[in-house]
Amino acid sequence: KLDPSLIASMDSCFETASLSPYLPVPPEVAQKMLEIANAGPNDVHYELGSGDGRVNFCAANVFQVKKSVGVEIDSSLIQLSNQLRQPSNVETVTFVLADLMDPRNVIWDTIQEDATVLTMYFVENALARLAPIMEERLREKACCRVITCGYPVPEWIPAKVEKKRGLPIHLYDFSKADAFQT
Repeated sequence: KLDPSLIASMDSCFETASLSPYLPVPPEVAQKMLEIANAGPNDVHYELGSGDGRVNFCAANVFQVKKSVGVEIDSSLIQLSNQLRQPSNVETVTFVLADLMDPRNVIWDTIQEDATVLTMYFVENALARLAPIMEERLREKACCRVITCGYPVPEWIPAKVEKKRGLPIHLYDFSKADAFQT
């Protein structure tokens, strides 16, 4: 049974959010994001701002990625994600408490080393703030696909844009030299 104290009010979501308020992506949109990324068993997936972990669970259960890591700044959402994790996900899905706005945070080293698929659902202002960090860390990572939902990364050129339930989903392919204009 789900602990009701782990379900935060909207006010508390705004208090802890450093990039965007927590707004869960609909399950069918999560699936479409990973489909556009062509995620599969050879991929290591990271969800930035993982919320309740639904994109991570979709990556593990539907796309059978090798590993899926949720990165979240709100410890109550990490608790909720861990509570929602199924026994079948214990080995493949993990959640990490980290501030993505700190470019020196060890999570960026891990993302740089491991990630082949990076997904996120942030507002455009947050994506603009994250873009320089991602560019620095992913520029040399030719096999990483970055997926944003809702908003584009400013000044990046998407390889593909599709919509699901009215939400635009952008694919940025770092194997292409023109993934970003900086």
